[in-house]
Amino acid sequence: MNLASRETASGPDQRSMRMDRAEAIRCFRSGPLSNVPARYHMRIVAWYDDAKGAAVALMMVLRDALAPIHLDDIARRRHCIAMRDAILPATASSQRAVLDRFGAGDAAPLADALAYLLDALAVHPQRESLQAFAHQLIGETSLMCEPHGPNPLVAALLGSLGFDVDALLANRRGSETAP
Repeated sequence: MNLASRETASGPDQRSMRMDRAEAIRCFRSGPLSNVPARYHMRIVAWYDDAKGAAVALMMVLRDALAPIHLDDIARRRHCIAMRDAILPATASSQRAVLDRFGAGDAAPLADALAYLLDALAVHPQRESLQAFAHQLIGETSLMCEPHGPNPLVAALLGSLGFDVDALLANRRGSETAP
């Protein structure tokens, strides 16, 4: 069951927790992204060809962008934070564990949280900046280069930012086989 199509657990009289564009603009901080990794850090991730390191960099930036700074409704704020923390925990080791969980196909219990975050990213006021950062990661790191394509969580996050993951994979494979 998708979060966008169900009522909250606290009662059928409350509205769905789906986030629309107007609420996202009121809820999330606009302006420049915070917690963007330094250029030096990105070179190290690229040097070590670490797809999970690149995924963690993406997750850290998305986590900060999805902080509900201007949300006054306490219940809604707690819900938003819980959904964000389930998919984008605070530490790199916890984020790697979530990536492993999605990679192993054991992420069904996180489906509602993921659906909520994907909805929020689709209407986020910093979406263009997030797209630019993701594009940089795709171009400079091995984010898309796991043995069978990107991690399913990374693919879902990139998809919600407007990237065609299948086309990116086809382009990467085409450039690897070109003479």
